[in-house]
Amino acid sequence: MPLNQENQTSALFNKLSNHYGKQNWWPATTKFEMAIGAILTQSTNWNNANKALANLADNDLLSPTHLHQISRDRLSQIIRPSGYYTIKASRIKALASHVYSSYQDDFESYLRQPKEALREDLLSIKGIGKETADAIILYGAEEAMFIVDEYTKRLFSRLGHGPLNKVYDEWQDFFHSTVPKITSVYSEYHAIIVAHCKALCKKTPACHTCFLINECKTGKETLTSC
Repeated sequence: MPLNQENQTSALFNKLSNHYGKQNWWPATTKFEMAIGAILTQSTNWNNANKALANLADNDLLSPTHLHQISRDRLSQIIRPSGYYTIKASRIKALASHVYSSYQDDFESYLRQPKEALREDLLSIKGIGKETADAIILYGAEEAMFIVDEYTKRLFSRLGHGPLNKVYDEWQDFFHSTVPKITSVYSEYHAIIVAHCKALCKKTPACHTCFLINECKTGKETLTSC
């Protein structure tokens, strides 16, 4: 990978960090709660996912055993605030039952598998895709695995960096080759990308108020079109 791309991704990280400050992701009391949160936040915002997590905590359900034992119908009603609650209930139960079958409630031991083996195992669970698996690896297992979500593709495509397609693996390879493989850097980078896309680089971007406008392909196009 050309050095200038490494410099670009490093410079962007520094600018975003200076602007937004430390994000301290992922907000969770336990690693298992973090993993359940990664499923609940699929196709919704964090506020809705957090309401569902609070309901799980209030019902003493944040353990593999309890989620394995509860019925899917009952669970779906408890996590209703997260949206797509029937699908998410099935995915949560699949993860909980998978962990319970070999590790009971010792989720941290489950996470101590070698990184690649853990990823393969997570991806074998119905409803756990690459983005969710990588979130669990990065924030739960605390292993350097860059998460590629829609925010990431949106920001870097508008900047004019990264692959020209939407293929997850190619995007992840881009970040793995241009950003130092350090867990704390990956976790903060992902968090500040989300912060920036929620604040300014929305589906309809607020280019005129963005501090990156002069180095962003989309921002420059916006300026010249005025």
